[in-house]
Amino acid sequence: MKTKILHLIVGLKTGGAERMLQKLVLNMNNGAFEQKIITLTSLGPIGVELRKKGFEIFELNMRKDILSLFKVYGEIKNIIGVYTPDVVVPWMYHSIFLTVVFKRIFSKDTRFIWNIRHTIYDLKHEKIITTNIIKFLIKHSTIPQAIIYNSEESRKSHEKLGYHKSNGKVLLNGFDSQIFKPTPYLINSEYFVIGIVARYHPLKDYPTFLEAASIFVKKNLKTRFVMVGRGVDRCNTELMDLIKKYNLENHVDLRGERKDIERIITNFNVFTLSSYSESFPNVLGEAMLCGVPCVSTDVGMASDIVSSYGLIVDKQEPFQIADAWEKLMNLDIASLKALKVGAREHIIENYSIQKIAKEYERILLD
Repeated sequence: MKTKILHLIVGLKTGGAERMLQKLVLNMNNGAFEQKIITLTSLGPIGVELRKKGFEIFELNMRKDILSLFKVYGEIKNIIGVYTPDVVVPWMYHSIFLTVVFKRIFSKDTRFIWNIRHTIYDLKHEKIITTNIIKFLIKHSTIPQAIIYNSEESRKSHEKLGYHKSNGKVLLNGFDSQIFKPTPYLINSEYFVIGIVARYHPLKDYPTFLEAASIFVKKNLKTRFVMVGRGVDRCNTELMDLIKKYNLENHVDLRGERKDIERIITNFNVFTLSSYSESFPNVLGEAMLCGVPCVSTDVGMASDIVSSYGLIVDKQEPFQIADAWEKLMNLDIASLKALKVGAREHIIENYSIQKIAKEYERILLD
């Protein structure tokens, strides 16, 4: 008999947690596990793709009001009554919060595996509601049979706040080397292309990225900065004001949220992560699989992921980022080729999604 897994997540857009959920359900042994997913909000592009693969997804379209909360309670109760999952896996704080608040609707035999994919550097950087949920979950952190963190830094930051220690486990993110691979899709070969893939959010620190761009472009006019992510478009007035502030109107290419990240990344000469808070940044591994050298701030597990196949800089230091771009741009052909090949091999050897999926399976069966 298959073990029944129910994943619970806020939404299925194209963020790191959502993509990891997608990779996980596709790479687990679906002969041994039956997996269904509840998305509290909309289906999103990843939900559409998973449905096409045959996975059942419940779309609850939750709103931010108390009546919607009662409606979601009833819908989840009905789903649980019919599906009777053996294991419930809520992804990230808000979903975890609901499983705690709604705990009475689950069977006493149901096992819970919390999935936390965030490192807390300082609660003042979190939204007020997120901070309150993080604190609320401390006293309930003995409920799950396991709390999965995607980096050792994430685990330490939560246990420092008071999260239960004995059930904490670290499972790194995994990558599919058949999806992310070097391919010759060129945006514009006349330009040196520096890319960033991140939603528009304070933690991603677009101001530092754009300040670094303004420094770099003064000496390197033939540079394009390709920016991809939710909210990274011309409708974002705050972002457009920053671009104007740094006189970058003729040097940026805003792509917004995209589903074809693997195609876009291969166009970059350099990939950049400018965040001042991360746990395990997926995009670094994806870029490296595409053979793209990376410049990253020293956050979460970035230095472990990049290893010696890119450059690590301090947070919120635009001059260091610009200098790192310069160093990679000036590499000779042989050194650049060795860096590209080594980056891909490093990710395949250390972060295979097949290996990570098997580790998840072991925890789900314990």
